[in-house]
Amino acid sequence: MPAKPKASLPETLSVQMELMMQRLVMPRVPALDDSLDISPADRHSLAILGRSGPIPMTTLAQMLGLPLSTTTHRVDKLVKKKLLTRGRSESDRRIVVISLAPSGQALEEKLRALHLAIAAEMLKPLTSAERKLFVELLTKINKD
Repeated sequence: MPAKPKASLPETLSVQMELMMQRLVMPRVPALDDSLDISPADRHSLAILGRSGPIPMTTLAQMLGLPLSTTTHRVDKLVKKKLLTRGRSESDRRIVVISLAPSGQALEEKLRALHLAIAAEMLKPLTSAERKLFVELLTKINKD
């Protein structure tokens, strides 16, 4: 029987990422109970607003890398779920400002705590120098 060819780096990375998801994320999925009915993109919107506070709709669209019409549609759904609120800028009433509603704030805090627990678990087997390098490499990969 011929030897199986060695996996490429992207293939190995893909397998390792899947294993990491199964080991670190999937056991925590039950803790996401009330956030499972919103999409990852919607959770990303909550995270952005959690970090930035109230922002104009156009800024949210830019941060998500989505057209304004798509962002508006997503925000409409989250407003209906009482996770976001929509208001007007005090300085320019034409500007729509989006912020977390109290239930959105609570969900965002829950998701952030979960993400931090996963990140801490992910870094645990690494030395201090490896942790620093790992974060630097992820930052480099994620730069635009």
